[in-house]
Amino acid sequence: HSWKKCSYCADAVDDSAAFKHSIIGLCGQLAAKKILDSLQKAGSNQEEYQSIISVMCKLSEDEESMVRSELVQHIPSIALYCQNHPDLKLVISQQLVPYTVKLLNDNYISVRKLAQTALLVLLENNLIGQLQLSEWICPLVAQLAVCANNHDELRIEDVTVMSLMIPLVDSSLTTKFFLDPYISLCSDKVLGIRTVCAMRFGTLCKIAGLEITETSLLPAFLDLCKDVGWGVRKACANVFVEVANAVSLQTRKEVLSATLLKLLDDSSNSVRLAAYQSLGAFICSFADPSRTGFVCENGKLNSVKIDDNKQMKLNVNGPITKDLDNEQFDHEVNSLFTDQTTVSEENTTLDSSEVTDSSKPEKESSAVSVVSDTRLHSSVTVAAKDNSRGGNGSAFNNFQYWREPLPDIDVNISEETVNSPAQTGVQDSQEAPSYMELFLEELQYPKVNYSDSKHNSLEDDTEALASSFKESVLTFKIDDLSKRGIHPRPGKPRPNMFVPRTLRRNASTNVPNDLFDNQDIVPNEILMKYFEALMSKSAMDDELNAACAFSFPAVTYTLGRKYWPCLRATFQRVTRNVQNFSEWRNRCAIASSLPQLANMLGHEIIMEDLFPKFLEFLTDVDEVRQSVVLQIPDFLQHVPPEERYHFFVHIEDFLDDADIMKWRFRCCVAEQLSATLKLCNPYNIDKYFLPVALTLLQDKVFAVRLAAAEFMANIVKHVLDDVKMPLLSKLDTTYRQAHKWNQRQTYVLVCEQLAKQRSLSLDTFVTEIVPRLFSLAWDVVPNVRLAVSRCIALTLLPLDYLPAIQKAHSDLFLQVYYSLQSDIDDDVRHYGLLCARAYSAPSYENKIVWSSECI
Repeated sequence: HSWKKCSYCADAVDDSAAFKHSIIGLCGQLAAKKILDSLQKAGSNQEEYQSIISVMCKLSEDEESMVRSELVQHIPSIALYCQNHPDLKLVISQQLVPYTVKLLNDNYISVRKLAQTALLVLLENNLIGQLQLSEWICPLVAQLAVCANNHDELRIEDVTVMSLMIPLVDSSLTTKFFLDPYISLCSDKVLGIRTVCAMRFGTLCKIAGLEITETSLLPAFLDLCKDVGWGVRKACANVFVEVANAVSLQTRKEVLSATLLKLLDDSSNSVRLAAYQSLGAFICSFADPSRTGFVCENGKLNSVKIDDNKQMKLNVNGPITKDLDNEQFDHEVNSLFTDQTTVSEENTTLDSSEVTDSSKPEKESSAVSVVSDTRLHSSVTVAAKDNSRGGNGSAFNNFQYWREPLPDIDVNISEETVNSPAQTGVQDSQEAPSYMELFLEELQYPKVNYSDSKHNSLEDDTEALASSFKESVLTFKIDDLSKRGIHPRPGKPRPNMFVPRTLRRNASTNVPNDLFDNQDIVPNEILMKYFEALMSKSAMDDELNAACAFSFPAVTYTLGRKYWPCLRATFQRVTRNVQNFSEWRNRCAIASSLPQLANMLGHEIIMEDLFPKFLEFLTDVDEVRQSVVLQIPDFLQHVPPEERYHFFVHIEDFLDDADIMKWRFRCCVAEQLSATLKLCNPYNIDKYFLPVALTLLQDKVFAVRLAAAEFMANIVKHVLDDVKMPLLSKLDTTYRQAHKWNQRQTYVLVCEQLAKQRSLSLDTFVTEIVPRLFSLAWDVVPNVRLAVSRCIALTLLPLDYLPAIQKAHSDLFLQVYYSLQSDIDDDVRHYGLLCARAYSAPSYENKIVWSSECI
């Protein structure tokens, strides 16, 4: 035994024991992995089942944590297998569930986490009975969550499991076992526990119901909203809407509104952003279908009937209430933001022929309110109001008085000239437009010129008005035009857009405070916070601005058409085209919601406010154009047929040279214009849509040509009969007889879409299209022959075109039929064989020896 005294040999013995121990652990892991396979191989042998279950029992008590971890990972899959076999259902309740619950209190946190995951999976699949939940599992989980002796990390995991179990168990069990522990944990000293409680608070309120939420849960939630940890407050802001929907309307107005206002002014940017992201949905929670005339169900906006005794009668397609009178518009103009603008006491000249100089003090300045109907059938209303109340009148304005004082800013504007980016090569000495003119050019309020005579009469009216009053001019402190990036988008001019400069809206006329005094739907403080975020021009508030713009349709839905005048100024501000701002995201959000807004607001508002913006979005930045293109067919449904012409003239703008590299945009244009054809008459289709389709058919990208082929087939379906035949002849000459193979392939794609959409009658298709289509079955390019083969096998054959084709062109059909089956290209032969198997023509398999690869 002298070898035992050697230290080297002693280390070798220790290593051997460790190796043996690790081998045992690996064997245990392997055994745990094979449990499910063993059950599947056992079949109906009960003895095998009992032996496998006994192995599971030993593995659950193994001293190696990795063995227990491996076993608990497979418990959900084993339970699902047992659920599908009646002989093994008892294994779930007698073996698997006890194993899982036992491991919830394991010493190793990794095992506990896996056991918690397994427990949740079993609950999601309804594999645990109510008796086990009420007598064993729920009390144990609640006890582990409130156990103060455990480590903080373990407690956080236990609280997470309890909160995740709340929607998976019966509401009575939640109220009985989880409610009181949950409330006590909301004031726990551990920050992570309070955060978890705040994250799941909305789900608990939804299950607990109105009475329990207001009496027991709401005080705890209000305390969490004032927690010292910003993560807790952020979690509260994220679930704020869920909590609001679980309480009464009165509690929402009196209690939660004040709490949300504090979160909106939180010192943490993350909390403020989360609160503003919930602001729109919170406002929407005040919506009353009996007043708005709409109800949101399953993500769709449906109209509802309103009783005759309601004050506001709504009709989706009917007229809206009349515009505001002069006095109301005076209030709108007087409610100005003053954070980035100030009234200039200097004489500022914008245009000697359009804007009159203002040389009077601020207290004598006039406010102008202008309303112009989009159809231009009503006269321009101007309300000039003298602010004779002096400086204190505006200083104690409802908005300005409670606003934090602004820093002193130098607001002197110089009339220095700048070089326009579009005028490269111009001498510096050449006079350039003043910055004020260029900036106001971006803030213009575009209208559609429906009639030249009305246009001229409106200009005459505005010129007369310009000479009858003094206009106050707001000045802006701006460093450099090139830094702002206010450049017109390259492209064609907009012939139908005009804006007299005397009618340009003041950039700071944003929030009509006084117009909200008569509404009792949403607390005014909440609405003012919403509008402040939308009107903010600070780069720090871009995320807040985007969050509120995204929820603009929800706010419109809540207030309804009656209060659209309150939202009009905000709508114009949010959708203005200032390209260097990050405000394009706001315009994307509005552009994506135009159909919903049109459905809620009715015809007159559509034509006055929405349709001009729709046309303006078509020439916006690429992201906005993409968003508005996706809404073309849905939005135009709400536009009268006689007014859709003003969109048709802009269709060619989609094919600008600037879009040559944006094939996805062109593909989207083809798809949406194809869906728009049902709203157009044959004349407009022939004049405006057909040139676009012909251009897209020649695109270099196959996906665009494929969408254009569907577009062209839809055009053929909707045009007049005297236009169809010349159009088909033009397609034959331009594409089937073209020298480029991809154009001949495009012709096959068009023919396939003609068959799918039934654009032509069966006789016309067989006599006019089939002979030309089949002539390409012998094309020298395999891709063209492949397109023909696919068209026959996947389109003509399933749609029952072949009987009529064989009757009219029997010999030609058989020639094509056999030619495709004997083609030298494998893919062409593959589709030819599919056609042979599905059709009862004489098979060519007796003459051709097929390889297994072809099949």
